[in-house]
Amino acid sequence: MHIDWSSVVTNLIVVVVIPIIVPPLAAWLFAKAMNAWKEFRMNQPNLAYALDVIAPLVVKAAEQMHVAGYIEDKKTYALDLAQKYLEAHGIKNVQLEVIEAAIEAAVFDAFTCAAEDTRQAGFPLPEV
Repeated sequence: MHIDWSSVVTNLIVVVVIPIIVPPLAAWLFAKAMNAWKEFRMNQPNLAYALDVIAPLVVKAAEQMHVAGYIEDKKTYALDLAQKYLEAHGIKNVQLEVIEAAIEAAVFDAFTCAAEDTRQAGFPLPEV
């Protein structure tokens, strides 16, 4: 009988190694991101405030435009809209990555809040 060692090693990695490594790595990355955002807030409070205000709005706008069939790419639309808003309010030369991070955070918040609202309303969420 021939043993396929590549399959055994692959299964070992998937079943044993990944579940051990991924959660602490994700927690570490999350902590780093939170520290970076806190530092950003201290160094650029006006921009942080503007992003806190505009990110949830452009996320909702992008979702509505997508549902209505006007746009395909929600992320590109949201980034564009946020940049235009910031520029219209005199905030120029903001790194796209900073705007993108704020939008991603707003998307995460929107899904987290929606899930929590659903739980509080008494509707069970499907198990994943």
